[in-house]
Amino acid sequence: MLAAALLGVFVAWWTGALELRARAQREGLLLAAGLSLAPSVGLLLFSVFSGINLLWETYTRSSAVGAALLLGGAIAAIGPARAYRIVLLVTVIFALLTTGGRWHSDQDWRGAAAEVNALVHDPSTPVLMHAAFIEGAHVEFFDDPEHRSQLLAQLSRYPVEGSVVPVPYNLTGESERYLENVVVPKVTASDGFVLVTLEPIAPFAEWLQARLGPLGFESRQVGEHGAVRVTVFQRGGSLRSAVQPTTGAMPA
Repeated sequence: MLAAALLGVFVAWWTGALELRARAQREGLLLAAGLSLAPSVGLLLFSVFSGINLLWETYTRSSAVGAALLLGGAIAAIGPARAYRIVLLVTVIFALLTTGGRWHSDQDWRGAAAEVNALVHDPSTPVLMHAAFIEGAHVEFFDDPEHRSQLLAQLSRYPVEGSVVPVPYNLTGESERYLENVVVPKVTASDGFVLVTLEPIAPFAEWLQARLGPLGFESRQVGEHGAVRVTVFQRGGSLRSAVQPTTGAMPA
């Protein structure tokens, strides 16, 4: 948005007279600056002292209110009216072109869930579901039903067949211990399972293939639904009655 406003200023300057008029009061500027900076500074300090990284767009977008006020105040200070309208028009057009679209995001969890349900025919088949929120890095949350449901929020709208096992947000020493102590025993008790991950956060499919390959498991990616990947693991192909291969991605 800042780039769009600057582009608009350039266009207004190039097409005619452009002047800046100091309209904003000092108190208003301080309020807008505080609303813009305080959330990000607070998140930075919390991340540094707690060891929990919250510097992600999900949280830093809380600074957008202050940034919008600052941008609006800057545009309001532009004159004359013709130049002001040019800057505003360029900013609005840029916003529509960059933020509009048919899809809310590139994460098609509905399509991924449909593919999983087409693959799994045995309710005991493990379905490893990526907890694709930064809080999912704390594996102890998986033991709390409320936290677990929040970290696997996509399942509340798009449920899947099988026995769901949460997978941590990323690969760390703690998450690898969780995979080794919790996930591996569950999946090796079966002859096949399905992995659903949000890419490209962590190479869980590669980690599991390296760990389970010596035990006879083979993996194949069966679908990509935007950034959501569905991978099937089978031991000797003996569980085809419970995990069925598909010929392509399921429709969203």
